[in-house]
Amino acid sequence: MRIPAGDVATAMIQNSLHMPKDTSRECLQSTHEMLQLLVNKFGATKEILEDGTKLFELMKRLVEDSTSASAGQAVKVYQTLAYFTGASLSAFDHTLEPLIGLMIEGIKNPIVGRKVAQSFRILLAPSPVLTKENFCSVRLLRNSKCFAVAANPLIALWQAASDKTLKEKYLIAISGILVFMTPTQLDEGIEASRLLPIILEGVTVQDEQFTKTAFMKTLFQLAPRHPKVIEEHLDSVLGRVLDRLRNTYHNPSDSSAECRVLAVEVLILLVKTVKPALLTQRANKINSELDAAKDDAAWEVRKKAGDCAMELFNLNDRMK
Repeated sequence: MRIPAGDVATAMIQNSLHMPKDTSRECLQSTHEMLQLLVNKFGATKEILEDGTKLFELMKRLVEDSTSASAGQAVKVYQTLAYFTGASLSAFDHTLEPLIGLMIEGIKNPIVGRKVAQSFRILLAPSPVLTKENFCSVRLLRNSKCFAVAANPLIALWQAASDKTLKEKYLIAISGILVFMTPTQLDEGIEASRLLPIILEGVTVQDEQFTKTAFMKTLFQLAPRHPKVIEEHLDSVLGRVLDRLRNTYHNPSDSSAECRVLAVEVLILLVKTVKPALLTQRANKINSELDAAKDDAAWEVRKKAGDCAMELFNLNDRMK
């Protein structure tokens, strides 16, 4: 006897929202993954549920009802929504854009909006279940599709927003998409001149190690492909990168070791790709920060700082 995928998916959604407090993280994760399989592989969104509605309508109703629920319950709803949307994205399911719309609208929630923004990381993150080996639908263009239906609207909202807190939340959401983009996909999705201001703001988001690291990684991809854009805003780029690198006893960095390593790698790229004359004018400032980085607590930062200092020392050879 065949059990309707839609009704089983409904049960998975309800289970994810009403698990006992002592439930393990693995159990919740398994429930989300089962929901993803039902949506992506078994077409749960296409079926009519027992109450005559469809799965998207159930999810939408739960999101709407979450405005009057506790913060903890609302976070559970949006987390489940993100896994649902990730499965829909992978298959290019017809529910994708409405689901993305629910996630974007959730960012505006003053209580759980930051958590909603963080959930965008789920959309393109590698999944142990959404694979070709499991006979799931994994579209090759899902990254580009996500940029089109999620990142571009978020960028427009970020540009239009005047509230600093809301702008930060949009940046957090954008970072969760950009971090999974290849350089080619970035170039296809947005002009470098439009992307750079987003990156420069993104690497300063407070208390968000993932976000700063994601945007620094994006800058690392952007710099060698668009040196002219970088040169036009060189002082701003150097300022942001050096601020993330600075890490002393009296002035500890607000960035993780991974982010600081990426910051030095960006500096190395700048030395290799930016016009030497522009960098020699700023060499004293860069060397001062690199000298401090050579005493960083992380050995990889110290090593990279030494490599960068050597590249900068040899810069005169490029000017001959």
